[in-house]
Amino acid sequence: MRYAKWLMVTLLAAAIPVAQAATVRPPALGAPMARGLSPIVLTVTQTVSAGQSAVAASLGAVANAGGVFANSAESESLTSQSAAALTLAASPPNGTYSSTDLAAQTIGQWFSYCCTASIATPMAAAMQAHGATLGVFDYVLEAKIAGQSGTVAITATTLVNPDGTYEFLGAQTQPNGLAAIYAVYYQGAVAQGLPATWASPQYAGQEQWALIDIPAAGNGGSPTFQAVQGQIWHTVNFLQSGGVLGQYGSYDDLQVGEVNGSQVLVNCGAVSNGACSQYAAGASVQDPNNAQGVGSVSYDPDLGLNQWVQAQVAPLIQKYNAIEAIVLYQRTLAPVFQSCTSGSGTQCAVTAVSVNQRILKKGGMFFFIAHGPAGSYQNSGQYGYLLNAEMDEYEVSSQGTATPFGTLQQAVISPTQSYNKQTGLTNGQSITADDIINPFPSGNQIYSYLDDTVNGLPMSDYVYVAPITYQ
Repeated sequence: MRYAKWLMVTLLAAAIPVAQAATVRPPALGAPMARGLSPIVLTVTQTVSAGQSAVAASLGAVANAGGVFANSAESESLTSQSAAALTLAASPPNGTYSSTDLAAQTIGQWFSYCCTASIATPMAAAMQAHGATLGVFDYVLEAKIAGQSGTVAITATTLVNPDGTYEFLGAQTQPNGLAAIYAVYYQGAVAQGLPATWASPQYAGQEQWALIDIPAAGNGGSPTFQAVQGQIWHTVNFLQSGGVLGQYGSYDDLQVGEVNGSQVLVNCGAVSNGACSQYAAGASVQDPNNAQGVGSVSYDPDLGLNQWVQAQVAPLIQKYNAIEAIVLYQRTLAPVFQSCTSGSGTQCAVTAVSVNQRILKKGGMFFFIAHGPAGSYQNSGQYGYLLNAEMDEYEVSSQGTATPFGTLQQAVISPTQSYNKQTGLTNGQSITADDIINPFPSGNQIYSYLDDTVNGLPMSDYVYVAPITYQ
């Protein structure tokens, strides 16, 4: 547990994006992204080594979950063309320094003077294009230190706002060679009885991993993603077709289901002494209820997790000489229920709405105030049912031993119905920051999602409302 919590918190506190357990399909890159209630962050890392420069850029989001910074977003790598537009063209200092502190001070002064303003402009443009609310630019330069073999990496970090303002955070020393693997596994199947399309639409049955450079203890600095073969995030597809549930991932949870009227334990291949003794994705064994009314076959709920980390994550740790891996393992998606009516005893699935984009075509409209000729208002997104997505956090050793250290709970939306609506605005009609267009087919009424007088939904049913953009 030496690095696990520190790495998770500092990754997110530094606004470095990590992958998400969300089920809302985001817009393609090139359009603003919608990701839960979290701010979207554009992270760019440019690495200069031996006169060669490489840049990697990604979009993601961070959130505060229950008072603890935790990941809450998909992370997507920008195309090489888009990332190239965010490359800093400058001649960095070159030489041998008497100490790492002097190297960091010299490079920091150079970067602050020559480069912060230069990179802020293209960063702000990219942020506006992708709907990001924060930008992080890391410039990593290898420096030689007198009396030391090899080099040390000096990282100069700049925070950028969408309006082009920026703050330089300084340069920090980060020795080469200290690394960790960050990996996420998404379930390929949902709880039996739910539509298979309710699994994470872009990520069902997938593993996503990245290599992270971390500073040695006592040196300060923040973790940064390291591009491997030109990209930050790497995806491995383990989605299979068939089996009891129709589709499944090679390392999914075990779950109790039903086949031809008989109760079975899914993803178990054999039973010994009343317990599942063999993990087998897609297979099933008979699991009749016992006297307590629950399945008679006992099982380790981490069988799928352990298969994954031993077969996939541990080899990555060894291949990249990492100290460990920090992994998130998504548990089976399940619906959220509430009483249909007070005292009825009947449970109904909870409705959920995600407003992924809001565009105000101003005409003569000014900020939140109608002035002059009327414009129009456009909303698009999805509505469906609320699902509980649980991601368990583990620290994994190079031998494939997983040690739990936290759980992230997130309510997400089933991707059941998309909508795109536009309505004209009359002269004098204003649009406030809380106003949305009714997402359902019943009409195009404009109302505040904080006080839904049209559909009567509580604010909590609106799992995401995008900020308004203006055209």
